[in-house]
Amino acid sequence: MRLVVVMKPSICSSVIEMGLIKDHIDQQNADHKWDTFSATMMTSGDFAMAGIDVPTEELMISAWQYLIDSGAVWQLQGSYVRMAVNLIEGGVCLPPPQPDTKDGSK
Repeated sequence: MRLVVVMKPSICSSVIEMGLIKDHIDQQNADHKWDTFSATMMTSGDFAMAGIDVPTEELMISAWQYLIDSGAVWQLQGSYVRMAVNLIEGGVCLPPPQPDTKDGSK
């Protein structure tokens, strides 16, 4: 399964013209910390509300993984749940972490 990210031409072209797109994306990816709001905005395609200048596949997957790991995705509308299940089944995202039990079994 492959995610397709569409960038706004004005942002993309101005960053490319300055020759900084790779450095900008690398720094953006390294600096970004998710919360439920920004991850939900990212996965819905509202990159500006997520605080993302240049969306990347890596950031999109990271946002989905955050929603899965936090458990927030299971509280959202059905399309989010279905997409999360598809991403897990497709091997793009990992399943949610399993809580440890007191006796050590899972």
